[in-house]
Amino acid sequence: PGQGLSDAASLRRTGPHVCARRQAAVSGHPKVLRDRMSETWKPKNPEQLLDAIHWAAAEGQSFDVRGHGTKQGFGRPGEARHVLDLGALTEITAYEPSELFMTAQAATPIAEIKAALRQNNQQLAFEPPDMSVLYGGGDGGSIGGAMACNLAGPRSIQAGAARDHFLGFNAVSGRG
Repeated sequence: PGQGLSDAASLRRTGPHVCARRQAAVSGHPKVLRDRMSETWKPKNPEQLLDAIHWAAAEGQSFDVRGHGTKQGFGRPGEARHVLDLGALTEITAYEPSELFMTAQAATPIAEIKAALRQNNQQLAFEPPDMSVLYGGGDGGSIGGAMACNLAGPRSIQAGAARDHFLGFNAVSGRG
């Protein structure tokens, strides 16, 4: 008695203080994100990325940073007026199979990294999940998105999450 499923109707507010549902205010709603953006920056190399960050720092502007945009629905939408699209930074810059070492740019697709590893009978220990089915298609995302969200599959209990396999990175802060 008194246990089981709650009556959902009793949890709803009624009366004069009820707010109408607002679909546009839902966190991660793509239309909200697109309507707030005024300009997209697409650096083609690290030097152009540095220029964009220096501009934003000098002008007091902020960026919504994206690689492939597959993690856009995670968390609350940002308030940035500009998009920094890193989609062109997709190179595996170093790979030493015998050392189990790889360096890749932020927007390098996970699929490309897996293909390179597969050629040497290797794999990512943290098994980044492919959320593209849940978020409307796509290519499974980028290594930068996986690291930013610390995504990992069921093997993470034993092998560790994404950031546990991350040795270092180069970043741009806008401060020099």
